[in-house]
Amino acid sequence: TYRFYMKLYRDALGGGADFDSAPGNNLAASVSIFQGTAASPFATQFLEAPTRTNLDLNPGNACLTVPPTVEVEEGLYTFRDIELPIINESYFIVYQRCCRNQALSNINEPGRSGATYFIELTPAAQQTCNNSPRFEEFPPFIICVNEPFAYDLAAQDADGHRLEYEFC
Repeated sequence: TYRFYMKLYRDALGGGADFDSAPGNNLAASVSIFQGTAASPFATQFLEAPTRTNLDLNPGNACLTVPPTVEVEEGLYTFRDIELPIINESYFIVYQRCCRNQALSNINEPGRSGATYFIELTPAAQQTCNNSPRFEEFPPFIICVNEPFAYDLAAQDADGHRLEYEFC
């Protein structure tokens, strides 16, 4: 039995789409679950509205004044009690969303561009009871020009696994 958490972020003032399954949004959030390389999902789970949080965009940075046109909102989806039998193939849990923030300037037609997020549960991962690491801090959304910038990527793993990172 699995419980998954998915955090999505949106520019609340940029004219983009609301979170799927949010009150007043006619698009329902759903995840599809695939076995191995199957082209069709064997299960689909519809998600309830996310828990919404407006993020603090200036956690004490003296050089920063947050523009009044910037507001970032976090949506936390929880989907639980998904029964997946242990198999010799990976499971892929997939969420897709159309439409990016209209304010993006580095994507052609952001309103027509989407994203796919997925998790792979390998056969080895299915054999163990395991938790995902949790990051201790959230990266800043706004930084100051000509000011030093450092970000701590530390995370905690409840199972005590060693975590390695690569940035490219």
